[in-house]
Amino acid sequence: MYLLGNVDLKSIGRNTFLFCALTLALIVGCSTTAPVRVPNISALYRVPILQKQLPPLADKSRPLTQEPLSEQAQIAFQRLFGVNRTLALEAGRLPSFQNAIKEKEVIALTRFTELVENATPEQKTNLE
Repeated sequence: MYLLGNVDLKSIGRNTFLFCALTLALIVGCSTTAPVRVPNISALYRVPILQKQLPPLADKSRPLTQEPLSEQAQIAFQRLFGVNRTLALEAGRLPSFQNAIKEKEVIALTRFTELVENATPEQKTNLE
């Protein structure tokens, strides 16, 4: 069967298929994929006094950040750990606490700890 004069219908179908297949291969091959991320390690593992009380790390191959925490940050994390261990571990996983912790972040952590300390029993049960 001929379409548009001397052009064979079979060759139009084959050419269209090849064009679509090559276009799809080009799109898939050039697209970027998001890197696989692993969960952050809690900053509490960088507080020497708390390290023995924390659960062992699941992934031993991933090294801890070697930057030590400031004394103020260590005190703030110790205080939060004393109030609620689970909450302290999860707060330590926040991206803000993965590298050097700034003074603003220590103040925010201290205020958060005070908020948790002053919570009513009903509010504390909602945190867990």
